[in-house]
Amino acid sequence: MTDSAFRLSPDFRPREYRVHVLPDLVQGKFRGELIIDLDLKRSTPSIELHCADIAIDHAEVAYPDVPDTTATRPWMSGRQPSAGAGPVSMRQTAVAIVPHAPRETVEIKFLRPLAAGRVKLSIGYHGPLQEKLRGLYKAQSNGRRYAFTQLEAADARRFFPCFDEPEYKAKFTFSVTTETNLTVISNSAVERVDRNAYGTATRHFRTTPRMSTYLCALAVGELESSPAKHVGKTVVRVWSAPGKSGLTSFSLDAAVE
Repeated sequence: MTDSAFRLSPDFRPREYRVHVLPDLVQGKFRGELIIDLDLKRSTPSIELHCADIAIDHAEVAYPDVPDTTATRPWMSGRQPSAGAGPVSMRQTAVAIVPHAPRETVEIKFLRPLAAGRVKLSIGYHGPLQEKLRGLYKAQSNGRRYAFTQLEAADARRFFPCFDEPEYKAKFTFSVTTETNLTVISNSAVERVDRNAYGTATRHFRTTPRMSTYLCALAVGELESSPAKHVGKTVVRVWSAPGKSGLTSFSLDAAVE
């Protein structure tokens, strides 16, 4: 296949991603809930985006003037939406989700063509924590389990369905639900923490500046921080597995330099 055969259509332009991740370090898998604020340059019956080694459970589109009720939508709790849920003319559930494995993409098809303009694409998905250093992968240290991301150059598609080309820059807002004793680190500072049932918490991170998908980052597990240093207003720390903080001084100094 030629290089151009792997490129996505320029008719789709993401503005912002909202990604909620639920990693299961014991079972070695994760679930995700995703909303992409997207501009369509022309009417289209389908949306193609990158997706590899993860499975899409459900997808739908809505237009911005429909109230965002994603947090309480039935499909996010594993139940199918009832017939007639939401204005039919302003919301469509996908009628087919077709993977294109050679291109590492998935095509989400709809019954009626989507009008050009701004839409919200909502996706529920799941996948394994990767064995290799690609996407969201698993690791162990002294019996402790971890999940980390390695998305460069084109492995964000193994973390969440996305437009995984550097020119498709957008803002990202991550939230992560884990056990309360685990540390969760992403690109930006934690904005708030919601305490849930069964000893879990959801950490909501601040929205990032516009950036490419491969710059997204996530770390989950039992971690401890080095003392903080400052470069202007920027706080610099090195995180390590418990008991390894004595090995961080050189990397901290190098990072500050």
